[in-house]
Amino acid sequence: MQFTPGAQFVVSGRDVTQRLKSEYEWLLERVNEDEHAPWVIERLWPTLFAPLHATDLEATFYCQATPVTTYLRCTLPARYLPGNVLRECVYAEDDHDYSFPLHEGAAVFQFAGDGFWAGMVHGLQHKGYRVLMESDDNYFTVAPQMRKTGWAKTRKDATLGHSLEGHAAILQWVDGCIVTTEHLAKQYRKRNPNVFVCPNTVDPIDWPKRDKIDDGIFRVGWFASNSHVADGDLVRRAMEWASRQPNVEVVSMGFHPDWRFPHRHIGWSDLPGYREALFALDVGVAPIVGTPWALCRSDLKALEYTMGGAASIVSDVAPYDLFTDGETCLKAKTPADYLKAVQHLVQNREETKQLAKAAKDYVLTQRTTKAQINLWREAINAD
Repeated sequence: MQFTPGAQFVVSGRDVTQRLKSEYEWLLERVNEDEHAPWVIERLWPTLFAPLHATDLEATFYCQATPVTTYLRCTLPARYLPGNVLRECVYAEDDHDYSFPLHEGAAVFQFAGDGFWAGMVHGLQHKGYRVLMESDDNYFTVAPQMRKTGWAKTRKDATLGHSLEGHAAILQWVDGCIVTTEHLAKQYRKRNPNVFVCPNTVDPIDWPKRDKIDDGIFRVGWFASNSHVADGDLVRRAMEWASRQPNVEVVSMGFHPDWRFPHRHIGWSDLPGYREALFALDVGVAPIVGTPWALCRSDLKALEYTMGGAASIVSDVAPYDLFTDGETCLKAKTPADYLKAVQHLVQNREETKQLAKAAKDYVLTQRTTKAQINLWREAINAD
């Protein structure tokens, strides 16, 4: 049986550049000349790049399984606080006491709703830590996609998984709650008075630095997950009209709508692939039918379209309150509104570029993680 050397670690660019290039060259020489060197070096990384000292960490985030929500609601704020992101809440115990050896700072649990995490919330509070709930959706209303991820309305046995009932119960105990929008905050204040609004953000360092595709084709796209199936009727007429125009291409990505007109579909992708695909769009549509659950969404789609250099046409609903109609986006309420907006941008392409640029200026000055990290600090450090 053969053992292949391998290791995985994360280190900041700042820490990497604090060491001389000659040190890395010396290590590379050792690796090349000694077959055992990789096995030795992989065990030295924690010494060569010591982690942040405990007192430097302001929070520990306990994330859920979804990579995108973990990135947006845990990784990005942890990057600038700074903080740590863990998949599990690790505790140790003996006959006399218990501890949380990996925990530092305040605790932020991402939409917790089961018995194990409830116990961890109580345990951390008993040890004197501030404990917060983070939620980017309305976890008081059952949505179809929640069932697919293992959530239930209620459970007789809280150890079998998350439930809306469990989520509501834990909210009564935590010291506060962090949400994405003011509309969502209104729902959570019914269970906990200490609610903090920390909108979704972007970090420019995660986005490719490249120019827009300029091949003479004007592209109108809808990039969405399966949770947007019910929203498709709002944009169907607009996209069908666009598909018939010369030098215009309609693009869908992720969820594949049942469109019977010409369009190009791109399958699911990881975040880097998704961001690359966004750079092909000139216009991105973001329809939302205003159900109680959907109204608690965020404006993430407009942020993403903007970072890809596209102008956004969004539904005139609560999630997009921070975007301004006619300045950083166009807003629509009905299928006819979407049709009119798409027609306008296709027929006025210089205006489309200006709208996209104004949105980009807004996002880069006000909606980056670095620009809004003070909101997370206020939540974490509040009395």
